[in-house]
Amino acid sequence: MYSNAPVLVQLADYASEHADRGAIPEEVLESIRSDAFQIRICVLIALAQHVFSQSSVAARISAHRATVAYTAMLARMTSTFQEHSALLFPKFLDAM
Repeated sequence: MYSNAPVLVQLADYASEHADRGAIPEEVLESIRSDAFQIRICVLIALAQHVFSQSSVAARISAHRATVAYTAMLARMTSTFQEHSALLFPKFLDAM
């Protein structure tokens, strides 16, 4: 999750740069970026709690929060790209 969060931000940036203005709501892309940042923070907190705490309950709660945010972000990203795939993927394929 920690490693994939920046990749999803790059996908949101790509969609923002290559989609027609207004085709993909900027709020959706901004929420993806925000969720990616939140996921990275939750994962770091979970790791710190796991390392520095006698109890693993707090670390598990933070890990669960990161997992829930990651799952929601992936679902939102998938639906966004499915809705706008005709606009984004031909340009993406040209870039490859």
